[in-house]
Amino acid sequence: MSFNGLLINRLLVLFQIIFIPTYFIIYTILWNELLIKNLESFLNLIPFFHLNHLYIQLTVILGIPIFFALPGVIFSILRANKLANTYELMGRALGKVRIDQKLFYGVNALFVLIFIILPFGSPLITILVIFLVIRIMSHKMKIGKFSWLIWFIPALALSIIPILIAGAFYVHYLDYWNIVFQIWLNNIDLLFGFGLSLAIAIVIGDFILFLMIGSYEYGNRSNINYGFIYLLKLGLFLLLLLIYLQDSKSIIFTIANGLALVLGILEFILSRVKKVSRGSSSGVGFIMIPVFTIVNFVSQSLAIKGAVIVIAAVVFFTLFIISYTSAEDEELFSN
Repeated sequence: MSFNGLLINRLLVLFQIIFIPTYFIIYTILWNELLIKNLESFLNLIPFFHLNHLYIQLTVILGIPIFFALPGVIFSILRANKLANTYELMGRALGKVRIDQKLFYGVNALFVLIFIILPFGSPLITILVIFLVIRIMSHKMKIGKFSWLIWFIPALALSIIPILIAGAFYVHYLDYWNIVFQIWLNNIDLLFGFGLSLAIAIVIGDFILFLMIGSYEYGNRSNINYGFIYLLKLGLFLLLLLIYLQDSKSIIFTIANGLALVLGILEFILSRVKKVSRGSSSGVGFIMIPVFTIVNFVSQSLAIKGAVIVIAAVVFFTLFIISYTSAEDEELFSN
């Protein structure tokens, strides 16, 4: 994916490397007291194993950012080419020129990653990664028949702190779930509004692009100004988001939502009747965008809005997994 010569897929890998440790530093700061309290409570359940309060504080303050972030950072660095090629393949799956739709799915995936996957999956993932890495290293060293002791004991030793933190986390799982779920509920309207504003801007911008393409294909236009379309979408998105934040039931926002629905249907019909290439992506890239505009009309349920965000994220993660298994570490797109 290139935008004015900028390799977006490489920037995404760099963002990933920066985002993971930053997330866990913020995570530790925000939940510091609860994490320390729950770790102390968990350690009290283990006979003959006690740490004073200072060591527990250090374990939380240093242990969580280091141990939980390190696997993701190391993986991102070691597999930078493969990850970049993965994002490239995802870009192809989502559409030819649809950087806005990639942003749409990526934003929804980021919401789910921040609120659900990272807080609840990281403790277990970290422990599994440590055991897996030590196992792979011992296998490559081809140590004798008792090699499982050679890799299992060091892996267990390295996993002590993550295991203690994970144990404290999962024993008090409901404490964290109640907090995160409440934050999620409190912010669903905002998150949905962000995705909806982006979806409306994409549909309206794509319809104008569709008219430009039709005019170009019928010989009434000499070129297609994609830069203008991107700026138009960005301006519409920011304007709609501002209106939504001021009043989510604003008549202006409702009209824009209805207009997007009508234009989306009209573009679909005209593209087939007039045999004009669509400016918007077909297939996977366009699955969830109209769903956001439809849901906003038919339901204001937080559960349904939350489900739509999660489904859009699932589309992204599914494509990521499929693309990653198909990507290679070597340059895929030399031709």
